[in-house]
Amino acid sequence: MEVEVDDKVGGFRLGSPASLPVLLPDDLVVELLLRLPIKKVHQCNCVSKGWQSLIKSPEFVVAYKHRHPDVGLLVAVPGGPDQGGTYTAHFYYSTLVYYRPERFVLRFQLPWPRYNCDRFTEVIHGLVCFYNRDSLFVCNIFTKEVKPLPYCNNAIKYFFGYDAVNGVYKLLCFNLHSAQVLTLGIGSDYVWKMVDDFDFPRKGTFLRAKLMPEARSFCFDGVMYWLVVKGISRWKSRCFLVSFDLNEKNFRYIKVPPGSTSQHLHSQCFVTFRGKLALSTPTRMGGYKLSLNVLEDAENHVWTKHSVPLPEELDDKCASCRIIIPVGNLPDGRMLLVNPQIKEEFATAIYSYDHQSCKFERFRVGKFPFIDLVDVSESSANISCAPENLAALDVLFSGAKPI
Repeated sequence: MEVEVDDKVGGFRLGSPASLPVLLPDDLVVELLLRLPIKKVHQCNCVSKGWQSLIKSPEFVVAYKHRHPDVGLLVAVPGGPDQGGTYTAHFYYSTLVYYRPERFVLRFQLPWPRYNCDRFTEVIHGLVCFYNRDSLFVCNIFTKEVKPLPYCNNAIKYFFGYDAVNGVYKLLCFNLHSAQVLTLGIGSDYVWKMVDDFDFPRKGTFLRAKLMPEARSFCFDGVMYWLVVKGISRWKSRCFLVSFDLNEKNFRYIKVPPGSTSQHLHSQCFVTFRGKLALSTPTRMGGYKLSLNVLEDAENHVWTKHSVPLPEELDDKCASCRIIIPVGNLPDGRMLLVNPQIKEEFATAIYSYDHQSCKFERFRVGKFPFIDLVDVSESSANISCAPENLAALDVLFSGAKPI
């Protein structure tokens, strides 16, 4: 796909002495930029206002996406406090390839200069929100563009999601007395709105419940899901799956799969399977199949069990210590699995599973940074699969589909 460029791009004239240090034909400028790796494209933003306007234009972003269709794994790794007592977080990215993977590259880290925030939300399409008690920002991890947002008073936790029905990003915030929603873009007045469905006196279960430590939501098809535990410990407690519809703005309590215990649910991973939400547990010895609990009917709490036979290659290489961990889905819905026992010097093997053809495909990424994959489901590390996102925040919040 090519970009049609006239004398002006984004309101700036390209090829004039005022905007370019060297006179180049417009079509040559576009072609050169499209051939560069994304890191070099970011550097070209500083060449001139004309180039910056071109690179941030939706047409160029779409063209670059078609020229570089690769996707990768984005790993968010929370850290402990540094010498000053400030908690840190690092965001690494590595492209899924068949051979010679690139190492995980640090794309973003907290606390960001000038923004002393140490907590962050889920990563959605390469975007993340980071915050503290009285500050809230949204950031494109790939472009490092940061936009301040109005924070919610007395916020305990923020969840970040995408409303696919209306094409908007939304934030859900909990405090001691209410739940509120903030819509980003499309004429939004950027004011937090109360969720009427969230009634503490009527829903005492939520009042006595607590979010699991470092709990993060999973956004799928415009609905957020997360686990809530009620009790004094993971061994003496009850768990619920809670959903929040970003379009309808209502909560729903969903019973967990039959036979599930709160201890086991702490190690569950959210994935999608056959277009539906599924909970999976890291597979260990015995049977050598990945077990999935698929949510068929949320209103009636109906779950079905599915088993995915794993490829023989994994069986041969890891017959004595079998651990398979789901780490998300590709944009086309294929499930991604990793076996931490298959160790390579500079790479990690990733397997995608197509439920329609029941076939696996093997990829590679760089060696995972600073986390133990065996315990990734029980850690606070956040892994998501996404293409590199060049789009400006204003474009993403304009209601256009994610690029």
